[in-house]
Amino acid sequence: MSEKVSKLTLSQTNGIFELQVSNTQKETVTWTIDAKKTGSVYKGKATPKADITIILSDETLQDLAAGKVRWISD
Repeated sequence: MSEKVSKLTLSQTNGIFELQVSNTQKETVTWTIDAKKTGSVYKGKATPKADITIILSDETLQDLAAGKVRWISD
């Protein structure tokens, strides 16, 4: 992705998303998508604070990634 497109995407999204993903053993791993400042994805809690926290199972995350379920928002 070009730097121009990357900056445009960040300005349009302008959010930090924290995903708390749990497995069947109830262990949770946190991932952060920074689509506000850096355009990065990293393992761990959001710094600074997340704008949106999404809590889901690893099965649901895999289904979202595979296109088996859709994200619906108002």
